[in-house]
Amino acid sequence: MKKIRVLFPYVEAGYGHIMPMKSIEQTFAGKYGDRVEVVSSRFFTETGKKPLIKYQKMMMDRVRTYNGHPFIGHFATLSCKVFGSFISSLCTIRIINPAAFREGVKHMRELKPDVVFSTHWATNYYAEQLKENKPATVMYCPDAQLNPLFEYHSD
Repeated sequence: MKKIRVLFPYVEAGYGHIMPMKSIEQTFAGKYGDRVEVVSSRFFTETGKKPLIKYQKMMMDRVRTYNGHPFIGHFATLSCKVFGSFISSLCTIRIINPAAFREGVKHMRELKPDVVFSTHWATNYYAEQLKENKPATVMYCPDAQLNPLFEYHSD
């Protein structure tokens, strides 16, 4: 019988998503590693695809901007609240960088997860876009304040 593949996609967006993911993955692997296949993924960089690398860099740059200029960060969060998680996610991924959207969905499909555990909204979004063999999705937001992009559907 095939082991369930549980994907832990790491996203660098200021290091706040990596440390919780690492802790959760290690604990999960320690408890269930003999029964499931635990897959670590440096999601945006491991393929070497430029659109994904560029998109991750853009997310990191935005976090720095939001931290350096809180008004801009509050405005971005307010905009997400006004437009909701569905439209905000659509714009943030599909419209800003359509090539990264295509490559992200393609890469998620290549990883063939049965379950995706995300600490970043983008990897949850990609997993939710899979039409065939859609994995179960689990979302954990490590931020002190819930960003509306984390409110996008997950299982």
